[in-house]
Amino acid sequence: SALALMVLFVGLRNTRSALLIVISIPVSIVATMAFMAMGKVSFNFMSIGGLAVGAGMMVDASIVVLESIHRHSLQKKDLLAAVESGVAEVSASVISGTFTTVVVLIPILFMTGLAQRLFRDFAFTLGVSLMISLLTALILLPALVILTRSRGRYGEKKGSSSVQWAYARSLGWALDHRTVVVGTCLAVFVLSAWGVTRTGFQVLPELDEDQFTMRLILPPDANIQAVETAVDAAEALLKNRPEVQAYVTDAGVDPKAELTTVQTVAKPNEARILVTLRPGSYERGDREKVIAGLRSNADRVTGARLEFLSGQSFLSRALGTGESTQLLRLVGDDLTTLAKLADELVARLTGDAHLKDVTSRGNVWTNQIQVIVDRYQAAARGLSVRDIAQALQTAVEGRIAGKFIREEKETDIRVRLRPEDRTSRDDLKLLPMRLGQRHDAADQPLVARGNPGRNEDDRVALLEQVATLDPGRGPREILRTDRRRNVTINANIVGAAFSNGEEKATEAAGALQLPPGYEVQAGRERLELMSSIGSLSLALLVAAMLTYAVMAVQFESVRWPFVIMLVAPTTIAGPALIFNLLGIPINVLVLIGAVVLIGLVVNNGILMVDYTLTVERSGLPRRDAVIEACRVRLHPILMSTGTTVFGVLPLCFSWGKGAALRTSLALTVNAGLIASLFFTLFLVPVLYSLAAGRSGKPVDPADIGK
Repeated sequence: SALALMVLFVGLRNTRSALLIVISIPVSIVATMAFMAMGKVSFNFMSIGGLAVGAGMMVDASIVVLESIHRHSLQKKDLLAAVESGVAEVSASVISGTFTTVVVLIPILFMTGLAQRLFRDFAFTLGVSLMISLLTALILLPALVILTRSRGRYGEKKGSSSVQWAYARSLGWALDHRTVVVGTCLAVFVLSAWGVTRTGFQVLPELDEDQFTMRLILPPDANIQAVETAVDAAEALLKNRPEVQAYVTDAGVDPKAELTTVQTVAKPNEARILVTLRPGSYERGDREKVIAGLRSNADRVTGARLEFLSGQSFLSRALGTGESTQLLRLVGDDLTTLAKLADELVARLTGDAHLKDVTSRGNVWTNQIQVIVDRYQAAARGLSVRDIAQALQTAVEGRIAGKFIREEKETDIRVRLRPEDRTSRDDLKLLPMRLGQRHDAADQPLVARGNPGRNEDDRVALLEQVATLDPGRGPREILRTDRRRNVTINANIVGAAFSNGEEKATEAAGALQLPPGYEVQAGRERLELMSSIGSLSLALLVAAMLTYAVMAVQFESVRWPFVIMLVAPTTIAGPALIFNLLGIPINVLVLIGAVVLIGLVVNNGILMVDYTLTVERSGLPRRDAVIEACRVRLHPILMSTGTTVFGVLPLCFSWGKGAALRTSLALTVNAGLIASLFFTLFLVPVLYSLAAGRSGKPVDPADIGK
């Protein structure tokens, strides 16, 4: 808001006029808060972001209205008459311009997937604040002009007329070389579209946090003592790093984990250390330095493999997976075959410079005691497979039998067999189980026969009587997708976008000799990326259609809205250039910014075309009318674009947690607006002259809709 006010003071060069315009910002924000309370929208990252983006846009309508009042007051009109005629002249274009910005936000509210959940509040606050600013410009601002007896004066400065003269001369050259202008803009569009694809794609930007996770993976049969030794060695490495502020270690299996909503299953042979660095370490690049140092000293942690989760994507953090990026999935029926294919693929990808910590999930095999139930013997004793499984679980893992309460602290009381009774296969064979109720062929309960004194012994059976226990190997976990078994390939993507890393993994998977019935499928992030892109593409199409409909209603024509809409695709030049220079991949936030841009870039075109039609109806030849109208509209266009750009500018250089989310959206809006300024000032007049025809006669109002 402060930067937008600065632009107003510089552009208007009149303190009173600047204050009249800037009053729309606090009025719009306070009124938006009231609507947020009614709509039960909380103050969060995205709702406040909508207000921040809209801070510079809230004054656009007021700038145009005040400029029109000022021009009419220079014609020696009475103040009331100047206000009335000035507002009447631009009211239609101001309403249309605001509506085109608001209607593009409507599709965001009806999108599906992650994009809708993230940006619903953003669209709500931005749309409401712009509608309030429109009412402020058309109702409150004229009243304040009359109340303060201000004519919306601009300070006099010779530089303003010089800029208008230079622009008029440049526009005259463009009108004389229309083919060159259109061809150049078309070439820029094609080149920019190609440049966008070079940056790559991902769902959301990486989290710029001063944290990372170090994961210690030991052999599957490692005991808790081996895990503790590896953790001590890893913590010793962290203590020697001055960049590290604190760390928290989590190891072992939480017996209550299955009762929580956390999706990551803890493993007894793994440990995770969440490392927090000192403030500002991300900006200094300390995170990468610390990780590189730990990688080089990984051999000091004997018996464990180190993996690092750094720059974790927002999607992985939101899903709570605690894993690196999922590149793809190998799908098949036999787990042994899947494990071999996964190991081969991991070996192919390990040497890639952009893929670090390449691992697979779902193919970890451990030594097991396989219990094969004799269903006939079990049924004869009234036991089911479930009964036997529960008895084994109680014997080995235990069952919570109660709570031990001491000084307001509760501790679970877990009952299970002694270690010497559950260590070996022979010990488990002697596991006693209480028999169930047996039934005859007619499903009638059988009465126990024999000596009643031996009934208790008759009601107990040993595990070896109903099952065989064989040593073997098996997977620790089985992953399924659409009822088919699969193994996932995960990795940390360094120095490249997700789409680039996934493309390399897909190429490597294509070289595998897949047996019949086995296939490579997209990973979790790829599916979310395609869902978000599809949803946002539909939103872009709907936004363009709604914008065109609003302009068609205003102009009562299908020709002039088409001329204005042709400028929208060319704005891709700005984001394409800035993202290639900064190396930022295209993500959902960039596409959201593109949706917002559609409504913003047409506002200046509406002002220019609407006033050109007005001037041409007065009898001025078409070429002179185009130059005169564009010259008059140059100042408000520069002012409105400047306030929006400088209002969003702080978000482009924001820092702290979540700054990457704000930066992508803000850079898209600002780069697109700056690019659209050039195309609006030169391409719109050229397209207008082409669409109007060769005749230099004035346009008859009755022919506008034809």
